[in-house]
Order: sequence, then C-alpha cells, then structure tokens
Amino acid sequence: MAAKRPDPGEKPRSDVQKTAEAWRESQPYLDAVWQLVGSVAGGGILGYVLDRWLHRSPWFLVGGLGLGIVAGMVEFIRRVTKLK
Repeated sequence: MAAKRPDPGEKPRSDVQKTAEAWRESQPYLDAVWQLVGSVAGGGILGYVLDRWLHRSPWFLVGGLGLGIVAGMVEFIRRVTKLK
C-alpha cells in the first residue's frame, strides 16, 4: 500500500495520533476476534456448569465447546467478510 502524501497545509501528526488512528482502524478486526474467543469460552463454561449440575462429565463440556467453536467461526467469518 502506497504511503499517502501529506497535504502541504496540513500539520504533521504526532506518534500518539498515528497510534490512535491505527487502533481505530483495527477495531473491527479485534471485535471479530473477541467474538470468536467469547463464543468458545461461553460454550465451554456453559458445558462445564451443565456437567457439574447433571453429573454427565465430559459430554456437555465437549458439546458446549463444539457449539461455541462453530458459532464463533460462523460469526467471525460473517464479520470479517463484511469488512472487505
């Protein structure tokens, strides 16, 4: 990607401004990653709690993790493809 040429009348930006802009641009991708992580963690926690409550270890944990992974990947792919 070619660097944008500065406008002669524009003030140069500080490093803090450049860093803030980079964070703003990466935010949609970070949101997609946290959605994936949250789905897997939520499914695992729900499965663990159900295993403890119903004494069926490890089946609900495995099922919850599998469901969390599938749901997280579907949402991750949906969000990332929408960004392009």
